[in-house]
Amino acid sequence: GYDTIHVLTPLPPGGLKKKYLDLGGAWEDIPALRRFSEKISPDDREFKHLYPAQLIKHVLGLKRQFGLGGFRLLYLWYDVPGEEGKRHRDEVTEFASVAKGDSIRFHSITYQELIAKMARDLRSDHSDYIKYITERYL
Repeated sequence: GYDTIHVLTPLPPGGLKKKYLDLGGAWEDIPALRRFSEKISPDDREFKHLYPAQLIKHVLGLKRQFGLGGFRLLYLWYDVPGEEGKRHRDEVTEFASVAKGDSIRFHSITYQELIAKMARDLRSDHSDYIKYITERYL
């Protein structure tokens, strides 16, 4: 076996390109996300670990294909201790709040939470796999 060190590295500024804000009708039923998007366009100097521009592009594409209530967007991430981990969690919480304001079904869960839930719900059926992932990742 070996040990892994998980480090959150700051992202380079990567805001939402103006062409997305020019999509007119795509924003009609998501005004909170539109206002948020304007704050991170064309550069995002606020978020250091979450890349909200990418999440916004996913929302726009899913909304176009399935309608506002026709999809759920899941953000799965690995939580780390310390100040950087806290900042990432705060950034996820901020984005989730904006999404909720427009009734966007955005969910976030950490790998740790997912593995713990799997261990509770699936232990009897998949005990070898659950043992492996809990020993390796928790």
